[in-house]
Amino acid sequence: MNKADTISRRQLLNASMSVAAVAGLGTLAARSASAEASFETFADLKPALDLGFGGKITQITMVVKDVHRVARRFSDIFGPSWAFYDFRPRLLLLHDRPPAAAECVLKLAIGYCGGQSFKLVQPVSGQSSYADFLQAQGEGFYGISVGTVTDHDATAQALKNAGARIEMQADAGDGMNFTVLDTVDDLGLRVEFSGLGSRVLPSGLKAAGVYVPQGASVVNMNNPVLEGGKKFVQLGIVVSDGHRGARRFAELFGVRTWRYQSLPASHYAMFGREFTDAELPSTTCEQCVAYLGDTQIELLVPVPEAPGGIHRRFHDRHGNGFQHLMLLPRTPSDHDATLEALWRQGMTKEIEYRLGINTFPGYGHYTGMEEQVGGFVLEY
Repeated sequence: MNKADTISRRQLLNASMSVAAVAGLGTLAARSASAEASFETFADLKPALDLGFGGKITQITMVVKDVHRVARRFSDIFGPSWAFYDFRPRLLLLHDRPPAAAECVLKLAIGYCGGQSFKLVQPVSGQSSYADFLQAQGEGFYGISVGTVTDHDATAQALKNAGARIEMQADAGDGMNFTVLDTVDDLGLRVEFSGLGSRVLPSGLKAAGVYVPQGASVVNMNNPVLEGGKKFVQLGIVVSDGHRGARRFAELFGVRTWRYQSLPASHYAMFGREFTDAELPSTTCEQCVAYLGDTQIELLVPVPEAPGGIHRRFHDRHGNGFQHLMLLPRTPSDHDATLEALWRQGMTKEIEYRLGINTFPGYGHYTGMEEQVGGFVLEY
């Protein structure tokens, strides 16, 4: 399957919320495909931190083994520059308790690419949520930040009162505190925010250099110029209960309007193996989508049937988790060439699929960069 998709970024994102029926997929998928999409708007909920108007995802965090190696490979593929820091958070709490280990030391890399800020975190010593993540499941997407709040402590307490456990808190210095919420069971990822604290300590950040790539990247992020270049526009999150996740996004952050739809594929190949018609129902996902700012949140619930597609495979290995990022728009001039270039670089063709999206044929690919780019998986 090659055929570049000619729909715009906004068209495809909106269309992905309303997948048309695809015939001949077996009983389960046919039943799912024929069902109309449904909406749920949690209009009466009062969220703990209302990001429904004016809120956005301000940063995507990845945990890696070596920030310099991953940053340079990330730049080879997508082109951003990076600023490196040594970071020693103070007054660290893990699950509301001071860790027993020595001082926490982290290496960070901060870069901007495709409309998103990225933070790469390398645990060096001491205990942290990042170190726990790396030990439990290796490199990968860790979570998101929703930015700075006016009163850090009051916001943290409001979220706790709403049932969000706190995974990690610390003083970053210069009067700023930050909190990471343990929301994986509900939302499929961790959510971070920062804000003014009650004391002013010296900054825990120390600049440690920059990296500016030379030459062109594999993916031309500036094409198409008239669209403002390519953007990372969607978080793909695998969860066991999408409706629960949607409700918790509404209760905690005011992400209120969700659309639910089944996603059965008419063609599907995973790691080069094509699924038969009898196996296709196992690749079906229940999709729950909403927007936080201009970024689409996609909760994907695998069906239990065997052998199962890429989302079932991810969930079996990691449980709920942040699986991939979608890059758009896809243009006829470079879509297929970009994929071929990625594969020539040694990236993995994880899946290729086709969906009937309204009147548009929806073609997509997941390209795995786990070994080279710190657990990165790209949908394009």
